[in-house]
Amino acid sequence: MLTKAENRAIGLEEIDPPLNFGPNNNLATLKTSISKTKKLLESYNMKLSELDVVQNDLAASEAELRNLCSTLLSAAGAVYGKDSNEYELAGGTRTSERKSSARKPKPAPSV
Repeated sequence: MLTKAENRAIGLEEIDPPLNFGPNNNLATLKTSISKTKKLLESYNMKLSELDVVQNDLAASEAELRNLCSTLLSAAGAVYGKDSNEYELAGGTRTSERKSSARKPKPAPSV
């Protein structure tokens, strides 16, 4: 919309610079509105950039947290065994409670 408004302002300026179609319907008001919109867009884009940095930091922190949780679960499994109550309390699934996966038969080749 901003580009369209700028192009419209250029076109209207070529017609008649003191162009006026009533109160607040003139070229000066249009240019003021364009300027205000540009400033808001710049502010918006700056905040998006800041949020991108925060999002990257959050993703890195989550990856670090995921790695630490996995390491601690593995350590609990190594110390207490993967079929222990302690392993289950740490968030793991005891080996005796795991369901074996059923093998799916291969589909017959089509002719």
